[in-house]
Amino acid sequence: MIAIKIGEKIVEETVRDIYALMKKLDLIKEDTPIVLGGSLYKGAPGLLNIYLQRLIFLSLKAKVSLLKVPPALGASIIAWEASSYSLSEDKWEELSNFNC
Repeated sequence: MIAIKIGEKIVEETVRDIYALMKKLDLIKEDTPIVLGGSLYKGAPGLLNIYLQRLIFLSLKAKVSLLKVPPALGASIIAWEASSYSLSEDKWEELSNFNC
């Protein structure tokens, strides 16, 4: 029960923060992609549903999805490109279709 309350609090704070940022950037009426990362949203579908309901209530244009790749992948790509390498279009396509 305590874990559920903690999860709900995290969802509430996340929605509040995203809404504040969308409002500040004048994105409330725009199609705005929002990507959620973390096991809380993947492992607790009930919390994801609460999150989606609350965010859609605040902004009908928000397009919420779950992160498809491990967060470390982004850091790896940045390091790779900082070393003067680049990813081919085929590799970008492969990574964009990656599922954890």
